[in-house]
Amino acid sequence: MATRVQRGSPAPVAGQQNAASLCGDGTCGDLTTFALYYLAVLVPSLAVSVRRLHDTGRSARWLLISLVPFIGGIWFLILLLLDSVPGANQWGPNPKEVPVAATSS
Repeated sequence: MATRVQRGSPAPVAGQQNAASLCGDGTCGDLTTFALYYLAVLVPSLAVSVRRLHDTGRSARWLLISLVPFIGGIWFLILLLLDSVPGANQWGPNPKEVPVAATSS
């Protein structure tokens, strides 16, 4: 017996999935939730990393060192763990040296 091939529909390629089967098993909700969580966490973590680099007297360009495979992430972690530069730098005063405003009660 010969099998019929529908005209106009491409033959499936091994290892590929069509768009209907990507969400057919219910995983799109999990993927969307993960993507939203990732984006919600990415922006504040970048802001904190840039702020920390500024505290150590470095430019935000040092954030790109984390893109270097293997050693980049380790070097970036070391940069984040370094102590702040004493005194003010071009991005503002040292947060450790800023006096805390007294609250009156």
